[in-house]
Amino acid sequence: MTVTYRDIKEHLHRENNLLYLDEVLFSGFLKKQEDDCLVERQYLNGLPHGLQKTFFHSGRLKRATLFTNGVENGRRIEYYPCGSKKMNANYSVGELDGIYEEWDDEGILIVRKTYFKGKLIAVKSI
Repeated sequence: MTVTYRDIKEHLHRENNLLYLDEVLFSGFLKKQEDDCLVERQYLNGLPHGLQKTFFHSGRLKRATLFTNGVENGRRIEYYPCGSKKMNANYSVGELDGIYEEWDDEGILIVRKTYFKGKLIAVKSI
């Protein structure tokens, strides 16, 4: 089911970190305006699940994050308003796991770290 937030907002509620549509755990695709961004979220049984996207007001992608049963699990990537990459990271069961990188707004890599199961194990000087 794909719906917009304004169409069903009076039927949505959260309870114990789960999203309900009336009295049923929500499964589907939801679009919602938050501040000056458009957020697209997928839910499965009331939890974020799948690719979650946030867009700048301009329509450019701001952030893309993968979730599994409400927990970040997979790649997360963020962009600056101009479209250049800001951050790239990998999560495993909600913890940083693998390479974490950040760039400045001119596209220069400024941070590279390596994580294992949420623990920082290496930092590369840039």
